[in-house]
Amino acid sequence: MTSKKADWKEIAAILYDALPYFGEMLREANVPIADRSNRAFELIRATMIKTPDDEAFIVSEVHGRFRIIVDDWYRYGEVDDADRNSFGSVVIFHGTPFALRVPINFRTKADEPKMMWIGFPDSVQPEEDPLRWTSCANAIKKLPSDQQDSLRAEVTETANLVRSINFDLRSLEHECDQDVSDLAGAIGNDLRSSARHLCDRNGAGLRSAGWDASQATEKAIKIFIRQKGQVPSFTHDLEKLAVSAESLGAPSIDRSLLAAIPSSHDATGMRYGGQFKLSDALAAYRAALAISRDLLFAAKPDSKYNVRQARFKIQQPPGSNSTLRASGRS
Repeated sequence: MTSKKADWKEIAAILYDALPYFGEMLREANVPIADRSNRAFELIRATMIKTPDDEAFIVSEVHGRFRIIVDDWYRYGEVDDADRNSFGSVVIFHGTPFALRVPINFRTKADEPKMMWIGFPDSVQPEEDPLRWTSCANAIKKLPSDQQDSLRAEVTETANLVRSINFDLRSLEHECDQDVSDLAGAIGNDLRSSARHLCDRNGAGLRSAGWDASQATEKAIKIFIRQKGQVPSFTHDLEKLAVSAESLGAPSIDRSLLAAIPSSHDATGMRYGGQFKLSDALAAYRAALAISRDLLFAAKPDSKYNVRQARFKIQQPPGSNSTLRASGRS
């Protein structure tokens, strides 16, 4: 095994991607909280770590490093809340915003008894129906099929953006650069908050939705700049930040999207007063999703492991007498 800090950072990122799903299965199996860290490590050893000599591995420094990563995740990362398993967004149905909760993992039955596929997708999978993720799913069932298909396409587009953003944020949150990690953690909160405020539909909520969209976009641009080894200018002007990012090789930022997002003094002023319509807030939110998706994808850490569409075949959730085994495909 390796002793290089950069390699352990990459190993930790892979484990941090897997631990939420192991954690969820342990919760479903009613494993006591105090036992979950040990059980999660047992599952990681059984499914993700191959060693030529198990006894030597147990007494090695490498074993201790793996334990520290798992223990730290259970100390700081294992949170029982809705945002752990889904990413809040919004969909417009008959001119009214409704909550959209996009699952961050993928599950479906495998072709073997007591087995299932799970994955960490960056887009909606063919087996999934994203209309089920909306808070208006029951009303949608009553629509004619052509209207359902149209709405499904819109929801799928939004869910694809959300999943891609969430996938890359997880990598960026575990960067050695603390500033990048902090910015990445805040972007998810800003986008969730913008979606929640859109569902409020009142003036203050719509203004807050625009402000949050502006904050998410600003942080996404600044992450790209930092990933290129530069310190972003101390400004909230999205146009100036966009020019700086593009000069460092960022993908071209659509200026029509950027114009839909409140910037600098306009964003600050709008947060505390003025008019911001539902259509304006929705346009700002969607523009923030599109710009953030492109910049975060471009800024993500380089990795020799491509797991954006990976799936893992896993046995039934582990109980007191059950076991878990896995095989992967992508």
